[in-house]
Amino acid sequence: MRIRRFASETVVRGGSVSSPRRPAPAARDVHFSVLEASDERLRVPSIVGCHTAFIELSVVLERGQMGLADDTKSGVDGVLKEAWEITIGSVVPETDDVTLKNGGRRVDATYLYADLAGSSKLAQTVKDEIVAKVIRSYLNAAARILKHHGGAIRSYDGDRVMAVFIGSSKNSSAAIAAFNLNWAVQKVIRGKLDTKWPQSLANYTMHHGVGIATGEALIVRAGVRNNNDLVSIGSAPNVAAKLSELRRTPDIYITSGVYDMLNGKAKLRNDGVSTIWSRQPNESVGGSPMGVYATDYWREP
Repeated sequence: MRIRRFASETVVRGGSVSSPRRPAPAARDVHFSVLEASDERLRVPSIVGCHTAFIELSVVLERGQMGLADDTKSGVDGVLKEAWEITIGSVVPETDDVTLKNGGRRVDATYLYADLAGSSKLAQTVKDEIVAKVIRSYLNAAARILKHHGGAIRSYDGDRVMAVFIGSSKNSSAAIAAFNLNWAVQKVIRGKLDTKWPQSLANYTMHHGVGIATGEALIVRAGVRNNNDLVSIGSAPNVAAKLSELRRTPDIYITSGVYDMLNGKAKLRNDGVSTIWSRQPNESVGGSPMGVYATDYWREP
């Protein structure tokens, strides 16, 4: 919207308000400025000599306010009216594998969320450059380990990463990846951080939470053109995310459904006899009780 001030009238593109006809004043006697503007009203002081007149104009921003409203309604209608075209997947899809308009991929998968603990508090007391290195060191180790064990990383969210495992050994692979990540936190990253920033991180010890759940999920693509991502819908991704947020002494939590499918390497320690997991009280997820096992066990890759 552009406003032009003339000697005899104030013109707003899309409409005009005329002032009484009078000779054009000298340029030095005319002052024009915008005092207040909003989506609905505009107040313009028109000063000629010592006389001040306030002209209040109702402005309809057709391309702004009304355009966005119509665009939003149309977008929601477009999402709701399209029938799903869902296929069954044997691999974790990439973003381009799922149609933004109405595509979906149903998978039987195991979800692992790994969440760095305490980073929000750390950011309040330590320089952001150091906090960024702490978070990146964790995510770097997590990404390498998860990918090595067959996890397809599909989300980074601040200091948290999510990986999807598919296949006959998906539960055991996810569990062993969690053991390796616990090793990286306890035996690698902590020591390196203490050595590099002994004073800045004197009161900080890295901890994390890992949640693993298994089941059927629907993977869809959400957002708008050129700005969208994959989203997993179902119990497994939701439960895994919730378990990763538990802040208790064991770092790794899995559902009983995951535990029941573990092979010997993921269920027993290296001696082949001692169990890795301990049964925990049921967790309530979405109002439903969930059987849970936990461990603080680590294993070097």
